[in-house]
This record gives sequence, C-alpha cells and structure tokens, in this order.
Amino acid sequence: MRREKIRIWEAEEYRYAMAYGFVPNLTAYLHEEADGPRPCMIVVPGGAYSFASIREGQPVAERFYGMGYNAFVLTYTCNPLRMEPLRLQPLQDLARAVRLLRKEADRLEIDPARIAVCGFSAGGHLTASLAVHGRDAYENNPVFRDYSCRPDAVVLSYPVITAEPGLTHADSIKALLGYNRPEEDAAAPVIRQKGALPGCRTPEDEMRYMSLETQVRPDTPPVYIWHTLPDDSVPVENTFRFEQALREKGVLHSMHIYSHGVHGLSLADQEWADRACKADYTLEQVGRVMEQLDAGHIPMKEKEKDFWMREYLYGPYAGEKEKGVPVPEVQGWPEMAHDFLRYVFGLDREPVQQT
Repeated sequence: MRREKIRIWEAEEYRYAMAYGFVPNLTAYLHEEADGPRPCMIVVPGGAYSFASIREGQPVAERFYGMGYNAFVLTYTCNPLRMEPLRLQPLQDLARAVRLLRKEADRLEIDPARIAVCGFSAGGHLTASLAVHGRDAYENNPVFRDYSCRPDAVVLSYPVITAEPGLTHADSIKALLGYNRPEEDAAAPVIRQKGALPGCRTPEDEMRYMSLETQVRPDTPPVYIWHTLPDDSVPVENTFRFEQALREKGVLHSMHIYSHGVHGLSLADQEWADRACKADYTLEQVGRVMEQLDAGHIPMKEKEKDFWMREYLYGPYAGEKEKGVPVPEVQGWPEMAHDFLRYVFGLDREPVQQT
C-alpha cells in the first residue's frame, strides 16, 4: 500500500477564519500494482461538523482498499468551537476533492467514472449535500472547472439529513449555519454577514436548503444508506425521510436498517470497540484551534474555554475513549455497499482485484 497526502486547495485559494494554517486534504491509500484504473472511494468522517472522527477515517478506507478500491479520506473544514459558521465551505471542500481526483485520475490509477463517496453522520450530511447540491459548488479555479464534482454513487452511514428541530442533530446544523432554529435571534445577522445560501432569503429557506430530503432530484446519484433503529443521536427518521424522497424521485437506492447499535458505529468491529485506531490526522484542524485557544489567542470566557479543552483533550472528541461493544449484525455493511456499487458501476461483468 502506498499512502500519500494531497492538499486540495492552494494556500491563496482557501479562507476560513478558524483554520490557523490548516488546509483541507486527502489521505490516499493506493495499490502499488499497475493493473489498470480502479474504482475510487472517498471516505468522509463524521463529527457534528466540529471535528472529523478518527474511527470513521483510516479503518473504513482500508476496508474498501481491501475490496479493490483506491481509497481516500477527506479531512475537510470543521467548526470546532462553533464560533465561525461553515456555510458552504465543507461542500466546496468535497466538491474540489472530487474534481481533483478526476483531474489526477491517471496518476492515481482511478476510474473517473467510478467515484463513490462514503459519509458518516455529519459527514453523511456533507456527502448527501454534494449529491443534491453539487451544482452550487462553483469552481473558481480554471484548472478544475471542466471536471464534474458529481459523485457516481454515494454511501450514507447513519447520516444527518434533515434540519427539522427534534429530528436533526442540532449541533451539526449550528456548526454549519450559526443557528439551529430559524427563530433564533442570531439567524438574520448571520445571513446579512455571510450571505444567504443559494436561492435562500430567510432562515426558514436556509433550514429547508439544509434539509436534504427536500432537495432530492431525479438526477441525484445512486445511494446506499444504512442506519440503526435505536440511534439516539441522529434519529433513524433521517434515513427514512431521505429514502422516501429517493423513491419518489425515482433514484436508484438501497436502504438497510439494523435492529441495534449505537450512533457512530463505523465498522462496528473489535477495533472500533477498542478505540484502536491511531491515525489521528483527521484532527489536524482541531489541534491547531486548541493550540490557539490554549495560548489565549481566541477570546473566550474561562468556563467555556475549560469546556472545550476537556472535550477535545480529554473527552469524547479527543479520541472517543469509552470502549464500545462490537455489533456483528452491522459489520457486513461495507461488503453489502460494495455489491451495490458493483451493480451501479457495472463491475458485475468485470472482475475487481481483491487485496
């Protein structure tokens, strides 16, 4: 296996107030055998748009690598302190990543017509956003402008879909928009300051824009989606709503609902349960933000500062340290998604090199 880190933006192209030198990037897991172009899998970890989960990055990429894909983990722009609304920046990151891989397809030995994106939780919202809002991810760089950002298929794992209060993951929507209810006093000032999302004039419009079940179109790429019934962080109704919209619009899709399992299962195996993954490169931006916070360069009340320091340095965001329990029922989802993708990509008629 050959690993490679690929920056998706040049320094002068990328602007986010709380990046502190971080630039979104792809970590590649590439086969070294030169045996023709392979299907491509881009893995998009979750983390409430506040961080990118370690456990939903490298382990998932390596699983798809083992099934013959050249795989990539996207470390995209997050809002660790929920102080600087993201708006469309994560969507722009993922759109650029897809365009870049299509441009570099020959060098990376991937098939530019067989690019799938696999997103988890908030990363699932980002992945589904690209599927329904890719046309809004305008490309300013002429080097990439002629390459489509539309994925050829998407895999959604316990995704955030709706922004409707009571059903959404409120922290994810707040990290994106700066508010999670349209009646919040902050909503109108945020829109005036940052500019409304495409086609939006009011907070209600923006919440609908981010409610992806309302945005599905007939040309939405094929979707594989799975969830667990008792998920108490992102209710399974998110998946039900998206599946209904896909069905109504005639979009090819496959839905799988599992009887048990907590939110954030990733591969649901023993490595996940033991928190054994050490590939923490997905936390680069969080690390830079915490350095600035600890040094006093980010204005914040001491009590709130202590909260974030605990969350990211010692708490669940810092490595998600509480052990879990493997869920055998769920562990086969990557192979089931692979079978779906083989059908979508026409690979049932072409052998895929297993590793």
